[in-house]
Amino acid sequence: KVDEGSDPKDEVISEPEANPRLDAPRLSSHPNPSPGQSEVHFTLPRSEQVTLQVYDLKGERVATLYDASASANAETKVDWQADDLPNGLYFIRLTTDSGKSVTTRVMLQR
Repeated sequence: KVDEGSDPKDEVISEPEANPRLDAPRLSSHPNPSPGQSEVHFTLPRSEQVTLQVYDLKGERVATLYDASASANAETKVDWQADDLPNGLYFIRLTTDSGKSVTTRVMLQR
């Protein structure tokens, strides 16, 4: 709304605030529960170096699936063969060089 007597060209138009969800990496794993073989998919809002690691319930890293640069807005697919791990719950964590991190859970069930 413009006040009477004010000049519309003097209005300040604010930019919409950045949506943190749009600026965050996206991560998923299929199938879940997994029979020991999964596809992990991730997409980044900007090109950068990323690390994709798997942790057990004790917080111990059990696998590094990806450690390289990835392109912005392009889905990257990584195959995870978990044949050497026991059944149970695992966490897949994607970490970027810019400090962003996202985690998903995967149940191994054979």
